[in-house]
Amino acid sequence: LAELAQLDRLPDVAVGLVQKELAQRLAASPGERAYGGLAGLLQALFTVQVLRDVSPEVFRPRPKVWSSVVRLALREDRPAGLADAAARARFAQFVRVLFGQRRKTLRRTFAAAVAEIGGAAAVLPADLGARRAEQLTVDELVALWQRCEPDGFGPTD
Repeated sequence: LAELAQLDRLPDVAVGLVQKELAQRLAASPGERAYGGLAGLLQALFTVQVLRDVSPEVFRPRPKVWSSVVRLALREDRPAGLADAAARARFAQFVRVLFGQRRKTLRRTFAAAVAEIGGAAAVLPADLGARRAEQLTVDELVALWQRCEPDGFGPTD
């Protein structure tokens, strides 16, 4: 699913069957325990919708877990900075590093995320320093990435 976000041409709609726990993670909101980097990455580009749960009873052999049908619909209001595949790949790397150490604050992880993408020197906004990545909305994640994006999408102070 992370690679889906990095395709040259994003699909208008993608529907898939995944384990129920993954579906819950993909659709989670910031601040929820299930919210993580993959959710932030995909939600920046797609509207994520869990359509239905699927019982293990419908499979042979039966798995030990429930599954869910997930629909990803391309957001019409997706950030312009994520228009090309290379930018989306850098955004994915940035998000992966920010969420890689979930218990650390952005004050501790931001510099490593900037370095990972070869980003421009950027100052972390003071109001974000004490927060953790999983507390950021998708828009905040994108704006933070844009501040340090090498192509210069956003402000550096």
